[in-house]
Amino acid sequence: MNVGIDLRPLSAGESGGLVTLVRGLAAELFSLGCADTFTVFTSPRSGLPFPVPSNVNVCELDDGPPAFDTALARSEIDVLLRAYPTDEPLAFPPAHEVTIVPDLLHADRPDQLPPETVARRAVAFARAATCGAVAVPSLSTLAQFQKHFPTARATPFLVPPVPPRLRERLAAPLTTEDTARVPGGPFFLYPAHGWPHKNHAGLLRAWERFRTRHPHHVLVLTGTGKCVPGLLAAAPDPSVRDLGYVSDRLLAELYDRATALVFPSLYEGFGLPLLEAFDVGRPVLCGNTSALSEVGGDAVLAVDATNADALAAALERLATDPDLRAALATRGRARHDVYAAGSGPRALLGALTDVAARAVPPEQVRAGQRIAAERLAAAEADRAARLNQLVALHDEAARQRAYIERREAERATEYDRLFDAPPGPLVSVVVTMGDTRGAPERCVRAWTQEQTFPRDRIEVIVGFDGKKPDELEQVKRVLGPTDRVVHVPTDSESGPWAAGARHARGRWLYFAEAHSYGEPECLEEMIRYLVATRRPGASSRSLGLGESLSARLEERLYDRVKPVRVADDHWSKLFLRGAALEREVYHRVGGLQGEYGRFSEPLLAARLHRAGYRLGYAPRSIVRHWNTTSFAQLEEHVHDYATCECAFRLTDPDPVWDSYFGTPTEWARGGRTDPALARVEARVRLGGLLRGAGSVRELAKLLPACVLGGRWWRWPAASGRVLRKLRVHLMEHGEARTDAFAALWQRYAAGARLDVLTRIASHTVTPRESVAIDEFPAPLLVGFHPLERYGGLPFRWAEPLAHVKLALPPGEQIVELVTRELRPPLGLEAFVNGRRAPVENRTAEDGRVRVTVHESARRTGLQYLTLKCVPWSAAGDTRALGLPLFGLRRAVAARQLRAA
Repeated sequence: MNVGIDLRPLSAGESGGLVTLVRGLAAELFSLGCADTFTVFTSPRSGLPFPVPSNVNVCELDDGPPAFDTALARSEIDVLLRAYPTDEPLAFPPAHEVTIVPDLLHADRPDQLPPETVARRAVAFARAATCGAVAVPSLSTLAQFQKHFPTARATPFLVPPVPPRLRERLAAPLTTEDTARVPGGPFFLYPAHGWPHKNHAGLLRAWERFRTRHPHHVLVLTGTGKCVPGLLAAAPDPSVRDLGYVSDRLLAELYDRATALVFPSLYEGFGLPLLEAFDVGRPVLCGNTSALSEVGGDAVLAVDATNADALAAALERLATDPDLRAALATRGRARHDVYAAGSGPRALLGALTDVAARAVPPEQVRAGQRIAAERLAAAEADRAARLNQLVALHDEAARQRAYIERREAERATEYDRLFDAPPGPLVSVVVTMGDTRGAPERCVRAWTQEQTFPRDRIEVIVGFDGKKPDELEQVKRVLGPTDRVVHVPTDSESGPWAAGARHARGRWLYFAEAHSYGEPECLEEMIRYLVATRRPGASSRSLGLGESLSARLEERLYDRVKPVRVADDHWSKLFLRGAALEREVYHRVGGLQGEYGRFSEPLLAARLHRAGYRLGYAPRSIVRHWNTTSFAQLEEHVHDYATCECAFRLTDPDPVWDSYFGTPTEWARGGRTDPALARVEARVRLGGLLRGAGSVRELAKLLPACVLGGRWWRWPAASGRVLRKLRVHLMEHGEARTDAFAALWQRYAAGARLDVLTRIASHTVTPRESVAIDEFPAPLLVGFHPLERYGGLPFRWAEPLAHVKLALPPGEQIVELVTRELRPPLGLEAFVNGRRAPVENRTAEDGRVRVTVHESARRTGLQYLTLKCVPWSAAGDTRALGLPLFGLRRAVAARQLRAA
């Protein structure tokens, strides 16, 4: 007899105890049916839910009835055992099918399932009623099947499950991870999927009552799936542990160590966990409905599972009464022995043999023939449609091929036409020697001697910073007569690029580094790409070199961000390790600003985008790039980038740049990380205390920064970088290590910004005659609320004590604060660098306040203007408000004003 077993409806974990039930029956069936042939059918979606012996055939199918019917016919299946009812129409006769029906939850308790599930099961179970036989695990389920299908063609028969052998699993050792998941103290166990009828919500209500009297007990949940975590999140309880899906070995250990099994299900077709608990001698507390009473008999403590008080009381009895636990365990072993006799598998094999020998009813024969005919017609229609689709694809491919050939011809013609221009360079390769990494001669030689692009159309300009003259001598030996060296004494990586670009004569600039070199076709493929796409510039494809840990991780991080940056709509496609740009366009947007170091690269990309230029990506133009050789070198480069970014933001605080570069957290919050500010504020607060006003507590908060200076913030940041670096070194290779490396990169950048912000007092910021509040760099404003608008203009409310860091020209100055008429009298006091300053309050006249900055109060660098107001609250606003500030303007110098 050829027996087919359909396991496609099963999924490990998601199918609950049904997998355990079918696994036990199938194992015994394979042993009993020695003369029979068994073929197990699975699908790629669900896989094999449990292992099968090597002599059992396994057939993995694509989803769909046609594939299943074909496999049944090829395997010459005589009888089919279905692990669960399905609604798929088959040509295989239902009279030769035996279907396992574990329960009738959808018919008895439709409120416990989604409506679409109820509807789908109703169709599937009705089809199961037309089979040759239906196997049910309990008398309770048998009665319900006969109630709902009184005229079923299928013969229902009882197949008691095979009790799981948990005690055998205990012989295997526990893994270290599993050992750590077993609670150390007393606990109750509930292994069940989180479906509504499993009543997790009711158990949690009862547990809340129970744990008030027994706080040392723990409730362990397993196999819960996706539903229960939401319940636990709504009411977090550390005494409830959801372990999710666990290994068979860990589950056996949990049963063996649990105080008892608690199983408050509202509906069950059988209840295998009861037999699992009986096997290891554990008492059971369960609901008193459906098949649980039938399976448990007098070996369980049965209660109304809908009554949280009754359930909590039963938990307490088991927790406090060892004699009750022992009696239940003894009776449980006896119940286990009843089911261990193995009558279920023998009944199932007999049913399969009987059904295989039955004649197929004529109507099922006709139905099978109709299904086969419909499938044949559908297959013919599908074949015709696919043939038409292939013809259409062939025609489209021919059109695309012709178009590509035409474009390639045009592209070749246009590319070749470039060389009709007068003699001279078409491409100026500008190489910066700021960071050579030991191979500058090799990199320059790639441009001067190895390119397929005509050499007489290339000029190479080396920007030399004056630091390694011996390397320059090596480079000079590979330069041609039209190439040259531009000397630029500088510490900026981009300064030599900027100087070299000013000397270039080519139509295109190609930027490269002294630690990157182009493949032979690099320049040719780049120019072909630019000619074909008519883009003003593009970046080459970069392939990393270097075997150090930092180099490998840098390449992985680059590969991660590259797909985002090279997307056609992304603004930042300028990688100066290898990128081309039309010289006219470069100069039109202002070129590289060497004073901003490595930050000048994304800054140039942003300026190009703002000007409406869209760059491209030429993947066939390839450069090889030596990545960083050490973490120290990486930190140096990131520090340079972030420091230069801060310098640019202080110089040009236009809010539009935030849409390109974002707003770093340290920048948005950085006004406070300033030791000079801490000392100024401490001086103001100390003066207030001496006059009988102010808070000692607020003054005390400033003392660490006053004493330690910037180290108060930099030391913790430095220790954080050390820990991040240590984590990168200790982790194994993989995405997690790349994530840790990216986090270290961000820490390096954050540390650089913090260095700038803790030394901002000595920074030089260009004075401006007038500045609106939304144009102030964030670190120059301290103690201000977020931006708001009034009368269409942006403004910020200050706190009662706020600071503005000002760049002022030499001499005595008058600063006007634009406040308008937003609040009643201010009671304003002003201080410059901690010293009281004269205030002329004209808010009632023209909404302005004038503060005089005397020469004697000035300090080197930025000036610290402190504004102290009487706190005020607007209607409906709980904030303590000080001055409303729309902007500042510098009036004429004080002496000029007095003379006028």
